[in-house]
Amino acid sequence: MPAIINEFKLFFSSIKLTIVLLIVIAVASVIGTLIPQQDAAHEFLHGRAAWVVYVFNVLQLGNIFRSVWFTFLLGLLSLNLVVCSWNRLPAAWKLFTRKCSPGRGNIFHAAGFEWSHTSPARLPEETKRIEALMKKSYRRVSATQTADGTIICGDKGAISYLGAYIIHAGVLVIILGALVGIFFGFKGFANIMEGDSVQAAQLLSGKGVKQLGFAVRCDKFTVEFYETGQPKMFRSDLTFSKGNQVLKKGALMVNHPIEIEGIRFYQSSYGSIADKAQIRVLKNDRDLAHASLTENGQLELPDKAGHIKLLRLETNLMELGPAVKLQAKIGDQIKELWVFQDIEEIKRANPGILQKAPAFDPDITSPYRLVLEKLDEKYYTGIQVNYDPGAPLVGIGALLMIYGLIVAFFYPHRQFFVRLQGENNATVITLVGKTNKDQGILKREMIKLMAAIKT
Repeated sequence: MPAIINEFKLFFSSIKLTIVLLIVIAVASVIGTLIPQQDAAHEFLHGRAAWVVYVFNVLQLGNIFRSVWFTFLLGLLSLNLVVCSWNRLPAAWKLFTRKCSPGRGNIFHAAGFEWSHTSPARLPEETKRIEALMKKSYRRVSATQTADGTIICGDKGAISYLGAYIIHAGVLVIILGALVGIFFGFKGFANIMEGDSVQAAQLLSGKGVKQLGFAVRCDKFTVEFYETGQPKMFRSDLTFSKGNQVLKKGALMVNHPIEIEGIRFYQSSYGSIADKAQIRVLKNDRDLAHASLTENGQLELPDKAGHIKLLRLETNLMELGPAVKLQAKIGDQIKELWVFQDIEEIKRANPGILQKAPAFDPDITSPYRLVLEKLDEKYYTGIQVNYDPGAPLVGIGALLMIYGLIVAFFYPHRQFFVRLQGENNATVITLVGKTNKDQGILKREMIKLMAAIKT
């Protein structure tokens, strides 16, 4: 059993394994960026060979970052980092907690950079002064009596020994945050008509709906256009409420999301749908009646001759433009027909179309003629809805990584040793220092300490 445990530790503490896992995860991330994901994956697979679709689905290439194998890779990397840290952290912790002392060797003989100064003050006074001075800037300051005199030691930057493990902890927290977001978060969208409200979001990839726990109402939608017809600006004035209580109000615009109860709302798109149709009825080329109809609305003809009922609205039926489906009850006859707004242009562009499709002929209700003047469109706002409970963990992990990188590479461990020797009612002060890296920082700090001691 101990042999198996040792093999386990040896395998999962390998730096080679870390590098291999990082490369594989990086490659998978690149593939997930290049290949359309989730909803876009369905369009990507349209018309592909059956075996391509099969491989694509088996490998979960359309949802890589939520796939079983990608989660498994993240788990392996986490285990690798935990075992690496567990094996190596005790040695680093000893270095971090080790008391600053001159050690067994003569640090003053071994140092490459030394400074000496003779103070007119006596040894006891200078010992107290310098010990107090060093306690202001260094940690674990201690004084040791040796055969060569009193040695005061202070250090700073021992945290650098733990830098790599702080980075490991940051990576683990980021992975944890990503997994929390994957398994407990959601991404969806909602289309809200101006004046309407929704209480749920449609999840991406057709995975159903997610109740938000509150209502989102679009009070007003505004869109401005350039002269070219391209949208210049669009915004949604939203109200978030729960029951009769208004939780929040705000203007949602592109790159200006709104967050409430941990859920973020983004202005994603907009569109319009036909809301009403302006219908005119002619009899013998003379105006007889006019009405603005919604779906299933009716226009009564004079003298109880019958009525016209709107069954359906289409903004671009068969690429022929705006059209409505009407039911005309005139006398005892009931006829259904499609009435196009641009019927004269359609007839010119498609000779004989009314013979092939009699239901497109607005005169089949003769002596009445039905005319579609225009469709009144109503805007809706398209809102992206995201909930990622792991985002705070990812932020904390990123801060840990940044801090770990700073202390590991830019904050070396420095130790300073001040030897004080009494001589003829004066004190000879000798200063040396050592560091685990970056001699330049050590020398600059020694110069500052020299000036403080001399002052």
